[in-house]
Amino acid sequence: MRRRPEFDEIAAVLPAYPDHLADAEVVTAVVGGGFSGARLWRLHTAAGDYGVRQWPISGPDARRLAWIHRVIRFAAEHGCSGLAVAQQTRQGETFVEHAGQIWEIAPWLPGSPAVGPPCSSEQVAAALEALAEFHLAVGELPPPEAGIGPARVIAERLDRVETLLRGDWQAIASAVRNGRLASIDATATAAMGPIEKLLPPLAIELSSRRTVQVPWCPCLRDIWRQNVLFAGGQVSGIIDYGALRTDSPATDIVRLLGSLAANDDALWQTGLAAYESRRPLAHGERSSLAALDHSTVVLSCVNWLEWLYRDRKAFADIEAVARQFLAAVSRLFNLNDRVDRGDGLGPGRTSTPDGAEGKTKRLWLPGEP
Repeated sequence: MRRRPEFDEIAAVLPAYPDHLADAEVVTAVVGGGFSGARLWRLHTAAGDYGVRQWPISGPDARRLAWIHRVIRFAAEHGCSGLAVAQQTRQGETFVEHAGQIWEIAPWLPGSPAVGPPCSSEQVAAALEALAEFHLAVGELPPPEAGIGPARVIAERLDRVETLLRGDWQAIASAVRNGRLASIDATATAAMGPIEKLLPPLAIELSSRRTVQVPWCPCLRDIWRQNVLFAGGQVSGIIDYGALRTDSPATDIVRLLGSLAANDDALWQTGLAAYESRRPLAHGERSSLAALDHSTVVLSCVNWLEWLYRDRKAFADIEAVARQFLAAVSRLFNLNDRVDRGDGLGPGRTSTPDGAEGKTKRLWLPGEP
């Protein structure tokens, strides 16, 4: 294997795999592994290209990763194309533990992410159809991995919002006021007002959906524009499964649509229609979309502020972080403007009292009139 010194760790991992991988040549240096802290290498073999991933210490442990690999293989075997199925070692495992970390090898999927947001209507439709195919495939898993019940994500987000309202948000806001990053300090400060205004009605909205019965199955959860690959106008792959767990598919829908369509109402309609052409939504799923989207919008901004200012977390690519944060804040400002115009915080036409004036404000989802 042709390599430079920084690939010595890979050289120690490859012998655990069959010959076509063990004898591979490293053809691409380390490439970005997103915000997770994972490291990636690309291998070239006679059988095609493969990616080597070194999971960070904070990533899935061995037991959880084995489950993730099993779910992805199941989906691939039940009609979902474009998945990077982890390759088996000589011992039949799907990962290697070396130097205190976990490594895996999977096919390197072709294609690149769509440019956006907003992306083209064709890309939005194709991406949501691919997501529906994934949910249909994993929905065939037996209980307890698939079934019907309250959405886990709703309860967790409600708990998060209530914790913020009890004082956690003030600690984050105080850190933001102290400043830290010149490129985003002004935007971070501007985001605090809308967050403070939207947290109380968001708690009411989430509480109203807490016991709603919805289908659940393994969901990707970190499904956003960068993790959907396109080649020749078609979806060629979905990547990054480290956040996968059992939950409501609706959480994947709003996560992906928010990333691809941003605040474009027509694209939201296009995406939802494309998804339902493959997998129609149950009533509980449809009525929960607003709460999930609004909590995604608000809490994504809160999380970035917490990581960057209170926790002072370091990221390898601060420019990419800034772009992601600014995109999140753009959606926050849009939601805040809708509330100011009286559209309120969504589908299901849930209403919350506007105590000062005794009025009600509808809760709104992109794509609704």
